[in-house]
Amino acid sequence: MILNQCNIYLIVLLCTVTITKTEFWEHKKGPMVDKILDVQEGTETPYPIYQFKASDLAVKTFRVTGETDNKIEIDNDGWLYLQHALDWEEKQSHSLTIEALDETSETVEGPISVTIIVKDVNDNRPIFNQSEYNGVVREHSLAGEPFMKVFATDLDDPSTSHGKLRFSILNQIPDRLKVPLFQIDQLTGDISTTPEGTEALKARTPFMIHQEEEEDSLQSLMRKFDAYCIPRQNVTYDMNPFFTCVQRKGGLRVDPQIDADYTLIIAVKDLEGLSENALSGSTKVNIVVKQNLWVAPEPLSIPENWPEVHPFQITQVQWNEPGAVYVLAQKERYPKFPFTIDIEGRIFLTEHLDREEEDMYVLVVFVRDEYNNDLDRPLEIHITVEDENDNAPVCEEKETVFEVQENEKIGNEIGNLKVTDLDEENTENSLLSYQIKSQEPKHPFPSMFSIDENLGKIQIENAHFQKREFPQYNLTVKVSDKGGKASGLITECKIVIKIIDINNQIPIFQKSQYEPITKSEDTAVGTTLLSLQATDNDDPGTGSSKIVYTVGEGDPEGVFAINTNEETNEGYLYIVKPLDFEAQSLHRLRIDARNPEPLVSGVNYNSSSSTFVTINVTDVNEAPVFDSVIYQETVLEDLAVGTVILNVHANDPEHTKISYRLEDDIFNWLEVNPDTGDISSKASLDREKTDVYNVRVIAREKEIPYQETEVQVTIYLNDINDNIPKLTMQNPEAVFCYPLGEPKVILLEATDPDLSPFGAPLTFSIDDKYSLDWKIEQINGTFAKLVMQHKNFQEKSHKVDIKIKDHGNLENSQPFSVGICTCSKNGDCYFEPDTQNDKPSITLTAGVLGGTFACIALILMTVYCRIKKRNPENTTKQPNGSAEINPMLE
Repeated sequence: MILNQCNIYLIVLLCTVTITKTEFWEHKKGPMVDKILDVQEGTETPYPIYQFKASDLAVKTFRVTGETDNKIEIDNDGWLYLQHALDWEEKQSHSLTIEALDETSETVEGPISVTIIVKDVNDNRPIFNQSEYNGVVREHSLAGEPFMKVFATDLDDPSTSHGKLRFSILNQIPDRLKVPLFQIDQLTGDISTTPEGTEALKARTPFMIHQEEEEDSLQSLMRKFDAYCIPRQNVTYDMNPFFTCVQRKGGLRVDPQIDADYTLIIAVKDLEGLSENALSGSTKVNIVVKQNLWVAPEPLSIPENWPEVHPFQITQVQWNEPGAVYVLAQKERYPKFPFTIDIEGRIFLTEHLDREEEDMYVLVVFVRDEYNNDLDRPLEIHITVEDENDNAPVCEEKETVFEVQENEKIGNEIGNLKVTDLDEENTENSLLSYQIKSQEPKHPFPSMFSIDENLGKIQIENAHFQKREFPQYNLTVKVSDKGGKASGLITECKIVIKIIDINNQIPIFQKSQYEPITKSEDTAVGTTLLSLQATDNDDPGTGSSKIVYTVGEGDPEGVFAINTNEETNEGYLYIVKPLDFEAQSLHRLRIDARNPEPLVSGVNYNSSSSTFVTINVTDVNEAPVFDSVIYQETVLEDLAVGTVILNVHANDPEHTKISYRLEDDIFNWLEVNPDTGDISSKASLDREKTDVYNVRVIAREKEIPYQETEVQVTIYLNDINDNIPKLTMQNPEAVFCYPLGEPKVILLEATDPDLSPFGAPLTFSIDDKYSLDWKIEQINGTFAKLVMQHKNFQEKSHKVDIKIKDHGNLENSQPFSVGICTCSKNGDCYFEPDTQNDKPSITLTAGVLGGTFACIALILMTVYCRIKKRNPENTTKQPNGSAEINPMLE
């Protein structure tokens, strides 16, 4: 019977669909093959999933088995359908087997495997695992380092945005500095201090004092204890009040009941917190600020080889409570680690330091409990080792070799003597002085060379070098530190200067022109295109025979470059910038071969030292290119719908026409003209949703094969005054017990989502008609006090309209209820204050009258029954056929 009903449902459904719906249903039909089908949880039933078509005419019916859970069935026409809705939280998939049967229920086709994938919907609200959290943060805590965390869960699919949660801080109480002191990791729920919080959070230790004498006014007590004090309500002794005080710190006045204790309201949203339809939850986090003694000592500076008796104390650390275990470690692995720490946190140096061995030590101190668990993050102590002159200069090479041509001119530089000193750089200990001590041979002059005293630069002092007679000179150079002072340390360096042949031969190419090369424009940068070879008949291994290749002409954009093998003088032409067919499809390069040494007078390079190569570039289809790598614009959030905000533009290297489309428009605020690239608003913008809106624009070629490129567009929304200020409570009210012992004060808080100058500071006020009973006192830009003018209030609910005006002059009036009620001993009201009035309401009057009439009717019925009992003859059946009165009515 169920199958017949489903058949009728499907027939009616299929007969009433439109042409487009027919195409949809055709998409849900197919042969008997294995299938994976998607079904959304909570779908209304009966719901057709898919129709399997058998190819054998003997098929009369179908059968489904497996994980149907009595929710999935199949009819005689092959329609697989839901009889009851699926639930992702119960089961994420169902594995089924389907067979096509003949009249005798024998399998004709199949079995086939069908998997139903249940798609999750966002039907579960995120929930915190605690309704209230308590945590402790130490002053001086590192900004960004978590000191506690909150946890929330969501039963929806965690692989989708339904189960992806984001945390945020809605409110911080108190907020005297008007800056966030705490921050929360939106993904993990870790709570840490902000940089401002690290500076502002200070532990306070309140203490209570008593006004013993009348002259001990609040001001005198504050001066006496150098403290900030506030009176304790309802706390007196001999009619004199107590005060709660806290010592001043840096002249800052701090409320001791607030400053060291904070409350955060934390919210969690699903859908990654990006949608206004996200489900949310909230919790309260109470945070206490405590004093922190666990701080790193100031950096130290210790001279190397310091002549002190070891070990000796250099600094000390201290944990907040006694009984801690201190462990000293090194941040890096040093050759030696001459430091120790004792049980009291005192740190000792155990031996002499050597700056050349290590010029800086970073000590890491861990604090742990008796079970070796870390109590807090480790501290780093930086120790600098001061230098002393205990290292002589060192020649970098045992023998430094230079070359000089025979025709070298006086004043030419040969090279620099390289000497190092291990003492600290840029100090007198490493300041070097150079002096030539000897020259061999001393011909033709005893001073053929000179050296710069401070730089070690060697120059030609006399010319007339003769390679055949004196092919080599040996110099001894004295090098001393401390700038050549007598107290400096000295070393000697050896220099060999070889006299080489002059450069009178030019490089000659093997070919005057190389075969043309063809490469596509997408050839990778760095690809070698050609090997080049030129020869030089000067002395091998000298600067005169070395060859350097350059592109002489044909490459103004610097697309190509040449590397040279110094051993073989072979050159390699390669690509250094991308080839571009559209910019230049043919490159004809002239390549020149040159020596690093200058040619002698009268010898010049000619065409034999140059060659030519032609490079043909072939075209490839390239993606469009935007005019800018990113587009940005700033607009007001009340921008008129349809206004063009900005234009994006892209060019195609092949000059193909381009169309534009928009992506990531999560709020559906924008649209792009597909032909012009104009981006305009198609809905109202809202800065309170987001003040930075990022979308992507795709530029796509209109011709096949398609190529496309994307660019990011960022729109910054400026605020307007479009939000009225409101009290933060959902149903503002306060309740006090009757009669009042003294006038009461009620704290009010209001918020305005708009930014400055439209939002806070807010202004509170009330109408003059309330002035006899109430007054309002401004505390700051978001808080005010509603103050009773007397204590003679009637026992009822009193309404006061609170006016709140923002900085942009938008005003809102909200009713605020103050209930005065009779209380029990435990402080509970006898009635709801908001429903109590001076006069009875119509409903109450009607109830009283109804109860009175019911009571009269009951009395009359009792009298009637007693009369009947005393007159039995009247209890017989009446002429109208009514039954006798039941004696139990008495």
